[in-house]
Amino acid sequence: MEQFRIIGDIREYIKSFDAFCARSVQRGEHATLYMNDEQGKTYNNIREKDYLFSHCKQWVLPHPQMGLSFSAHW
Repeated sequence: MEQFRIIGDIREYIKSFDAFCARSVQRGEHATLYMNDEQGKTYNNIREKDYLFSHCKQWVLPHPQMGLSFSAHW
């Protein structure tokens, strides 16, 4: 855990990174939610084919091959 007292400390810390990886997002889009149905059927802006939903579509169920995947690189 890092603590910074002034903005200059944060700038120095950021300079220490070799590379910055981020997910690009087009204007008007969201990085993790689907705001329209063009990408497939969605429930509460979550795409159905990305997750295993309960029959009532109100719950996301655990599944070994579906769900979020976190990575340092996109």
